[in-house]
Amino acid sequence: MALSWAKQERRVQIGSVKKADIFVTYNKKLKRIGHVGMVYETYPEEKFFKSFEGNTNARGDRESKRSVATCLIRQYEFCHGFYRWAGDY
Repeated sequence: MALSWAKQERRVQIGSVKKADIFVTYNKKLKRIGHVGMVYETYPEEKFFKSFEGNTNARGDRESKRSVATCLIRQYEFCHGFYRWAGDY
């Protein structure tokens, strides 16, 4: 169901990413989009952002014995795409 968040008409470029945008990640093992998170904070250098994610562990893996909601620092290049579901897009 993670793929349902990746609507092409809502896609935003990395330079336009802002708080509350949704991001998706690609799972090579599953060969599909396998995870969704929300941008919590962006940084001016445009290399990293802080995310808010559920169903993940402190390393950012979705496969673990203990998954919780947490904030992580992610690289933009880690993500398969960013999408705006709130406000202007």
